[in-house]
Amino acid sequence: MPNYDPITLSLRSQDLTGRIFGRLKVLSFARYIFVHSQHVACWECQCTCGTLKVCKADTLLKGTIKSCGCLRREMHTKNLLAQTFGKLHVIDFAGYLPKDSIHPRAYWLCICLCGTSKIYKATHLLSGTTQSCGCLRREMNIQRNTQGRVLPGKTKMPEYTIWCTMIQRCHNPKNKSFQRYGGRNITVCDVWRYSFKAFLDDMGNRPSPRHTIERLDNNQGYMPSNCRWETPYIQSRNTRHNRLITWNGQTNCLADWGHMLHIHSSTIAYRLDHGWSIEEALTISVR
Repeated sequence: MPNYDPITLSLRSQDLTGRIFGRLKVLSFARYIFVHSQHVACWECQCTCGTLKVCKADTLLKGTIKSCGCLRREMHTKNLLAQTFGKLHVIDFAGYLPKDSIHPRAYWLCICLCGTSKIYKATHLLSGTTQSCGCLRREMNIQRNTQGRVLPGKTKMPEYTIWCTMIQRCHNPKNKSFQRYGGRNITVCDVWRYSFKAFLDDMGNRPSPRHTIERLDNNQGYMPSNCRWETPYIQSRNTRHNRLITWNGQTNCLADWGHMLHIHSSTIAYRLDHGWSIEEALTISVR
């Protein structure tokens, strides 16, 4: 890029040094850039927020640019002052952080019900990701670790272990079973998720050590109206991978039809896959 002496500068553009355009104050000439076969002067400016920015002369003179970008951010920033998010109450605007970032984010100063003050990102408050200074999580952990015990110092109830496992596979992306549950939008209702006592009051104790929790509708989450204690045998008849066959007004999975008709389920499946009708597949005996 060639250097231009003051005479060339005065001939080619106006001297904007010291002039103010909106929030921008021109500090000095920066350089020329080549745009559409013309040399365009660029000036180094400082915004009232302290940010330095190089701007083209024509954008300053036409009023196209009036700040470093902070003015646009402020115009599009939702006012959260005096609003409450969970246990957090917004008391002041903290600014756009980090200041050296190309795309700083709006932060707000909040005070928690426990008395702790801290700044939080606006998007985290609006989305519900942040609802306290951290005290809410601590309270929930204490509740989970105490309500699941029969008596202090005793081992945890098996129902408590089932409750913990249920929450983990639905709400912890790091859990190995998350894709089959939380990944399919299978969740635990809030009443159960935050209270083992409520879960136990609704479900009661397991009828036997062989019973585990089952969902009646595999496409719905864990809630009182959709759950019961069942044995593994019954649960195996109620999975989304089962192949259900309806005949004579009765619907059963292949395993149950095979058990009732004394035909192996794999034989029935083979027949259906090779064009047999349902009646033929279920009524013709194996030689």
